Parts: sequence; structure tokens; C-alpha cells
Amino acid sequence: MKKSAILIIFLISTANIAFSQDLDESPSPSYSRRTAVSLVPQSFFASGLEAAVETMIGPKGSLKFYGGYYTAEDHWLYNDAESMTGFKLELQPRLYINGDEKGLNGFFFGGSFNYRNTKLGDLETSNKAIIDVDARALGLGFVFGQQIIANSGFSFEWFIGGSLISPLSDYNADHVHISVINPYKRGIVPKVGISIGYAF
Repeated sequence: MKKSAILIIFLISTANIAFSQDLDESPSPSYSRRTAVSLVPQSFFASGLEAAVETMIGPKGSLKFYGGYYTAEDHWLYNDAESMTGFKLELQPRLYINGDEKGLNGFFFGGSFNYRNTKLGDLETSNKAIIDVDARALGLGFVFGQQIIANSGFSFEWFIGGSLISPLSDYNADHVHISVINPYKRGIVPKVGISIGYAF
């Protein structure tokens, strides 16, 4: 966890420096880009692919939609199961809080509405029983971060936040606990990460 946090901080610092230099190269950078597509690279470490699309719905407002799919045999997070598949959907209404209008560029604050589902096949429980698990949960929370769009259109975003989780399958949620938290048990789950993409 500590190494992941250090890596994310390093990437944010590097991207801020690089993108700031790109913006400074032009005396009048364009902020007319109103749609952005992106990938969430940390999803790769969980054997998944998560992507997003964001579009402006007003001078400072936007909607961002995430979709993610995860699959693996003998997944390292759930090594007592033969297989894992799952997906995640999330909608974020955002408000950009810059002093002047800059499209999708700058600091933002928003809400988070998400649904997640994970299925574990042939999971060995503590009493040596073999079961299949289908865990589902809804989340409601907030997100804060910054998106930087270079003159070339490439974008970098960092974000932090959290969600209040409401499980839809209480029994199955006991079997999908990961190292620090259980994303399917009732509680507040933090979120932190980065995304990279392109705006047009």
C-alpha cells in the first residue's frame, strides 16, 4: 500500500511538471476540448481493464462514465478461488472549480454513483467447502481531483474520494475480502488513483 501511494504521488508530480511545460509553450492554449476518453492504469494490476468517457454538460459541469471488466484464473487477490470475473459501472457528475472557464481542464469536485459485481468460481472456504460466490454492491460517494489537458490533447488526471457501500448480497460479501478492505461489505471505501487519456 505504501509503495503504491509513493508511485501515485511520483506520477502526479511528474505529469504536473510535464503538462505545465506543454501549456507554457503556447501563449494562448486552447480549452475548447469538451470530451475526453481515458484509461485507469491501476485496473491492470487487478487483472482488469477500466475505461471512461467524460463530456461537458455546461460551462463548468460534466458527466464522466466509467466501465470496467475484470477476469483471471487463480487471481492473486482471491487465491482460494479457481476463477474470478467481475465488472464495475460508475457515473460521476462533476463541477470544475476554476476561476475562469477552461473546459475539462483543472480542479473538480463531484459525486460518485457506482455498481460492482464479482463472481468467484470454486472458492474453498475456511471449513473446506467449495462454493461459487456472486457478490454485488451499490456505492454512493464523492470524488475530488485535477485533470490536466495539454495543448496536444493528451490528458492526465489524479483523484481521491470515497463511497458509502450498500451490499446487495450480504452472505457472499464475507468471501470477497481483500487485504485491507472489503469492497462488498457495508462501510466507507476510499478511492485514489490516476487516469490517462485524450481530449477532443
